[in-house]
Amino acid sequence: MDNNPVHVRQLFSNFDKLFLNSCSCFIVCKRTKWLDALIGVKKRFISCLRFSTKTSTKMENVTIILQNAFKCDEENRNMEAEMYYTKAIQIVMEMVRAFDDEKKKKFLQKIKEYIEQAEKVRTRIDTLRRCGNHVTEVHIEDDATGYSYDVLFGTYLNAGVKEILIEESYLREKHQLKNLVRFFELSIKSCPNCRYVRVVTTVDPNTKSEQAAILDEIKTNLANRNVHLNIVYDNIHDRRIVLSNGYIIISGRGLDIYKKNEGNFGLGVCDYFYRKCKRTDITIMRSSGFT
Repeated sequence: MDNNPVHVRQLFSNFDKLFLNSCSCFIVCKRTKWLDALIGVKKRFISCLRFSTKTSTKMENVTIILQNAFKCDEENRNMEAEMYYTKAIQIVMEMVRAFDDEKKKKFLQKIKEYIEQAEKVRTRIDTLRRCGNHVTEVHIEDDATGYSYDVLFGTYLNAGVKEILIEESYLREKHQLKNLVRFFELSIKSCPNCRYVRVVTTVDPNTKSEQAAILDEIKTNLANRNVHLNIVYDNIHDRRIVLSNGYIIISGRGLDIYKKNEGNFGLGVCDYFYRKCKRTDITIMRSSGFT
């Protein structure tokens, strides 16, 4: 591979023009044209590649990531679009560190447009999280049975759900993580169009914790079902589930509403319809973005 500095400068010059044109394309042109334009940019850029394999791979990755961001944005897959926009911006910001000040200024001006687009997506997510109209409320008494996830949430998990946001402050104990898997089993079965789930939780301070390893295992398993799981660690206290079809599930105990079963072979071991519950209240709201 030729690493001549002259060729390197020429490559960046060509890439600047092509990439910046693609940036303008999404902002200015009709959305039906952006994909063809971006693919054209990619083909022309690859034809002039005279750079290291590592750098050329980054360039191609940015193009692919932005294609995914635009597609998700177009389909109102807001959380997934935000993830792709953020990832692309991070990669490009690292790349421009090698540019001179004049080129960096010009390049970052266009990147700013993508940052603004990502902010618009975040605004839509925030709107989705805000509660609007009250739908219903469920009061669960101590030791009550008959409240499986399907009974509680099945009505709201349907083909209209493309994304799910789960804010669960405590996912540390194995029974809490198993509850999460149980909710995923219901969601994947009930929401055939769901391709992205974001789980926000707190980090287990226990150095011997299996939290990260188990969540990674769940993530890999969901990927086999064509569902991307994004784990975000944050200092949160609220517990809620936000569905992209506009329903918000607020539970005082989050998903951790069940008691430990009595014995290993009684009813409730497998079907949680028969499992005794802890006392809690669950409120179903309609997102302000859908009212």
